[in-house]
Amino acid sequence: MSQLIPFDSDGEIQNDAVRLVFNFLNDPALKKISDHSIGGTFPLSEFKPGKGSVGKKFWYCYYAHAVAPNPVLFLAAEDSAKNWPRNLRPEDYPHHPEQAKLARPKTTFGFDDTKYNRKKIADVKRFIQEHADSAKGVAPISGSEVRKHAWAFASLFGDNKQGYCEHPFAHFENYKLETERHMIKEFIEQCGPKIKNVKYFFGLDNTKKANGSYNFAPNRIRVVLFPSDSAKKHIHTKHKSNLLTEDLERSFPPGS
Repeated sequence: MSQLIPFDSDGEIQNDAVRLVFNFLNDPALKKISDHSIGGTFPLSEFKPGKGSVGKKFWYCYYAHAVAPNPVLFLAAEDSAKNWPRNLRPEDYPHHPEQAKLARPKTTFGFDDTKYNRKKIADVKRFIQEHADSAKGVAPISGSEVRKHAWAFASLFGDNKQGYCEHPFAHFENYKLETERHMIKEFIEQCGPKIKNVKYFFGLDNTKKANGSYNFAPNRIRVVLFPSDSAKKHIHTKHKSNLLTEDLERSFPPGS
């Protein structure tokens, strides 16, 4: 329920970070929301789990009547003090935030269709690497507002037959039980002092099981987290393992 994934694998892995964003941008059923926003930025201080927190939870929010510059489509972030049992039943998934106050980006960003071609994965990759977010920090938002906007997001998909988003949140745990690794800590530390912000992009997982059903249904719309520098640009560098900087994904639900 959180995992480091490669930024780009040249097609060798179906759900690397670039491919997930590319899928989201090019799914015809998601064009309405992808035209509103493709991502946003949180300061590192807002992303680090606070005291007593075991992870971060992001709520997918849709506010159709937002007045610019306030965003229509955004994520709201909160600390989570809950460890999720691996056998948790869907009916027991949370329906509202844990915190009374959460944070959201003051503004979000869209894909630049004037400079890049969203139908070319190489262009999507360049956009992620070159984009510098002009956002000016975060704004507070109440838990009650988040709950309303989160379920408005889920309602965009009706009966959710395509498995886009039934549960409008993405929980990233820090300590992953199966591997005994601290995933959020590793994600931050791989970049050293360069990391000042965490940029999120919406992604879509299209991988399928042998029976033809989607691996990540009912929450195929994913949150993909990218380390970003002081200019809010993606940090794409070599780190100690001689691998390219990795990005954070595989949140719960449905987990991994």
